Amino acid sequence: MDEILIKACGVTYRKGQYITGVGRSTLELMKALSKINNLPFKLYYYTTGLRANNMDRTDIDFQYFKIPFPDKIIHITELDVLYRKYILRPNLVHIPHNYDDSYKEENLLLTIHDVWGYKNITNKKEKKKWERAVYNASCIVTCSQYSKSMIEETFNLPCSKVVSIPWGISSDFNKVSPAILSECKTRLNLPSRYFLSVSCSHPRKNIETLIKAFIQFNSKKREHKLVLVWSNPPKSILNLCQKNIENSDIIFLKYISDKDLVSVYNGATATFFPTRYEGFGFPILESFACNTPVVTCRNTSLPEVGGNIALYTDEDGVDEMSYYMELFENENFDLHLFREQAKNYIKRFSWENTALQYVELYKSLL
Repeated sequence: MDEILIKACGVTYRKGQYITGVGRSTLELMKALSKINNLPFKLYYYTTGLRANNMDRTDIDFQYFKIPFPDKIIHITELDVLYRKYILRPNLVHIPHNYDDSYKEENLLLTIHDVWGYKNITNKKEKKKWERAVYNASCIVTCSQYSKSMIEETFNLPCSKVVSIPWGISSDFNKVSPAILSECKTRLNLPSRYFLSVSCSHPRKNIETLIKAFIQFNSKKREHKLVLVWSNPPKSILNLCQKNIENSDIIFLKYISDKDLVSVYNGATATFFPTRYEGFGFPILESFACNTPVVTCRNTSLPEVGGNIALYTDEDGVDEMSYYMELFENENFDLHLFREQAKNYIKRFSWENTALQYVELYKSLL
């Protein structure tokens, strides 16, 4: 039976940190693949680095290998590549985190989430490694039509080499009971009415513009607060909204668990996701699944994910974002209609369907 090896380093993490969007997509894909009976090939996976010891293998039913050495040693010695080439020797290797060490002779499937990272790499060696993985790959898979077109353009690839398979939405994101929501809001000291923004840390997430919009909205005392899931905001951001922080109008949440994140979505009046660039846009679907409307931007992959359910703003639209806050503050948004539409809309984003499409792609490469 043919063997497929997934390198799953993105699902390991340091204690007190989150699994990133890239890691979460890898984890959800492997969990969905684990639920498929009678796969026509053998799937197994491995991780590298000291964080390999933090791997949570719950709900992943495949054989697991790890190389628990420091990443620096692995990269210098190319131990990772040698391990694949001479010990594991799979028929297909799947690298689901944009790029990694690779060699010409291996049958490689590469998942590239977006080209933002490649275009902003300053380390020449890392850039070469990314390019080497792209050109060594038998096929590249991505999560949106936008990313597909950008990958083809950036690396001058034929459209036949790049495939788009959208991500799904985890069943963990759903409507919670009033009791669970109340307990979480009390424990985290959340206000009764608030707007939410998650995934705040990178400048392209455009939280500074969102804060300016909220300050404008809050120039007259309002009921809504702004909650930002952001562990370590820079001093420039803290200075921008110092008065609002002191008045508890803007609240920063540090580390919260995935379980609490579901409740935090549920408790929000709306999620604001004014990012300047995305390869997909998980927070949109997560919020929809929790019955919470989303205000996002009409750029990159976001309209593919938000469809005609999300509300759209220009990424520099302070007035427009403030307008939407006013809309929700005055309850001039048809929440019932949104929830009916969202319930049907998110059905098209299923991890089961994503996994089945990956199975067909795997088969085509063996």
